[in-house]
Amino acid sequence: QIYYNKGAAYYRKGEYEKAKEAWEKAALNAKEPALEARSLFNLGNTAFQEGQRQQESDQKKSMDAYTRSIGYYQQILDLMNSPKNPQDPLLLKDSSENIEMVRLIMKSMMDDMSKQQEQNKQQQQAADDIKELMKKQQELIDRNQYYSQEKQEKANSSQLTENIAQMAGDQDRLQEETKKVAEKLASADPNKPDDLSKAKEHLGQSQLQQSAATQNMSSGDLANATPHQQSAIEEMKNALESLRKNNGQGSGQHKPEEQQSQMETSDNPSGLNQNQEQPSGAQENQAQPDQDSQLNQKTEQKQNAEKWIGNTKDDAQSILDEEKENQKNRYPESAAGYRDVDKDW
Repeated sequence: QIYYNKGAAYYRKGEYEKAKEAWEKAALNAKEPALEARSLFNLGNTAFQEGQRQQESDQKKSMDAYTRSIGYYQQILDLMNSPKNPQDPLLLKDSSENIEMVRLIMKSMMDDMSKQQEQNKQQQQAADDIKELMKKQQELIDRNQYYSQEKQEKANSSQLTENIAQMAGDQDRLQEETKKVAEKLASADPNKPDDLSKAKEHLGQSQLQQSAATQNMSSGDLANATPHQQSAIEEMKNALESLRKNNGQGSGQHKPEEQQSQMETSDNPSGLNQNQEQPSGAQENQAQPDQDSQLNQKTEQKQNAEKWIGNTKDDAQSILDEEKENQKNRYPESAAGYRDVDKDW
């Protein structure tokens, strides 16, 4: 009982690790199943709090804590379902509801992690695509510079004109490829711009620069096309950098809306049934016993203890007599006489 109350005090202070240690001792040493069950319930709450604390920073530790929490609640169901143990309907109900709620949270976390993994995969593919776009854009810059120099050194020829037209077509097709890559980038929340949205915005700017470069090439103004091409490739670099930032934004996920719908008590932000954490296991809305009732309870406990001690045989002769009687019961005397045993075996 002392360990139980000590755990409750630590829990109220928010020192969950110390509360856990105290309630583990209470559960281990409890002589009554009811006290053991309440200790297990509070251990489940403590594990749940640890899961909530780790949910934003380390999802693996959070999932492990939630799993331990369910394990504690399940032990209560196993303990209370035994016919020889006293039943506590409210504790059984709270434990069952907590198991379901924690499972919902874990399922939501797993769904979020799956979505995050898929999003990371898509972003990695987008990053690879952008690198390919940059490579192609650089090749077009090199071609533009080569044709520009050839145009200065030699008179325009039908072959050069055809090459420039083909280059302009390649630039236009590259713009379409850039547009497709940008369309694959979808922000988690369109109303909240993030690095993913910035990457998409940079690719949009890159398309504008590519379009301007195509127009200059089509009109034969290769010199003015080059700055637009270089600006396009710079925007691609910025988009790639934004993708890297978005990929490195921590693994924590927002808490699921399903969790909010499970909240039933106004003074319990986690939505968990935590009524058992109070000393003596009383419910949150129940009045604590007054001093007279506590005194009567202690007096009754003392009388029961003295009665048990008074009925215990602890003198040496009584112990020997009792053991002798037990031996007689264990090894009854055999009947007198004997008979032959068949030897054909």
